Amino acid sequence: MKSQKGFTLVELLAVIVVLAILMLVAGASVNGALDTARKRSYRNDFLGLMDAARIKANLDMMDNKLTLKNPTECITIEDLVNEDHFKNPNHYEGSVQFSLDTNRKLTITGWMAGDLFMVVNKTETLTEGDVESYSANEFNSVKKCGSAS
Repeated sequence: MKSQKGFTLVELLAVIVVLAILMLVAGASVNGALDTARKRSYRNDFLGLMDAARIKANLDMMDNKLTLKNPTECITIEDLVNEDHFKNPNHYEGSVQFSLDTNRKLTITGWMAGDLFMVVNKTETLTEGDVESYSANEFNSVKKCGSAS
């Protein structure tokens, strides 16, 4: 009898099963890495917003708009964009509140929501864990500066 070369159907199926398992594991790792990268990007955008807000607050203190007699000010992301302090290509919504204490220490608190993530009532000490999955209902129900809720 002539010897046949090649693989049996069982061997081919075993290789396909092993490859499928490897693809599932690799796919999960890639999705986790993408989610982490998106959160970091969102965090960096929020910190950019806070930097823009700090510049705006310092300008307002120099112009006597933010003083000890008027120690709190609220500004929306849209206002910061209109005044060329912040670029908003991702169309985030939210606001920033400036508070000046009696020692003239400035505290900036921000709220920001995008398509995937949101940050609620955070300062410049934001960590990656403070970036939450976006929930429109939850974000809209949060008391933000300038809102009546």
